[in-house]
Amino acid sequence: MIKLKDLIKEEVGKYAVNVQDTRNKKQLHWAAFLHKSDGNIWIKQMAKKYKLKRQKGFWGNPKTGIEILTNF
Repeated sequence: MIKLKDLIKEEVGKYAVNVQDTRNKKQLHWAAFLHKSDGNIWIKQMAKKYKLKRQKGFWGNPKTGIEILTNF
């Protein structure tokens, strides 16, 4: 029998976005979303906030060392 709390745990971590400072090895922001479109909206907001540009396969700023990593 599947419990409700097990179903909720699976859905919460479906799409995760992590903003981190690679030079200082610090996590600046982290968020989990149910829909990929919500994650993409949040990525655009963080890219504007930290002045990130599209690199090879990820969003980042080489001057500050801030990158956005996703699992989708």
